Amino acid sequence: MVEVSLYSIGRAIGATEKVLKNEIDNALVFEGVGGHHAYYSSAWGGCYFNDDVIAINYAREKLGTKRFAIVDTDTHHADGTRAIFKNDEEVLHICFCGGYFFGWGSRIESKTKLCFTKDDKAC
Repeated sequence: MVEVSLYSIGRAIGATEKVLKNEIDNALVFEGVGGHHAYYSSAWGGCYFNDDVIAINYAREKLGTKRFAIVDTDTHHADGTRAIFKNDEEVLHICFCGGYFFGWGSRIESKTKLCFTKDDKAC
């Protein structure tokens, strides 16, 4: 499982780098083993590494990128990603989660003041 997670990280970094270096116009990375439940210091929910966090940190440090958007369409709430970026004004995190998971529910909070609820009302 760890090996598959490492491939996932490679895909996320590769897509990020190609877009930011203008080698391709855009990218959509389908993660078989995403990492959105993983926290900085611990694995959680079957996720060993948080590939979104790793790709964004790579883009910040190696490519000088300042603003990011994560659109998560998994059924479960991206609790690890949310916890890591909840106070980061440079990261917009949108999660179209299907419901309650790990105590977070379907509401997304963001420093950007943009959030969604299950019934499509603004928070």
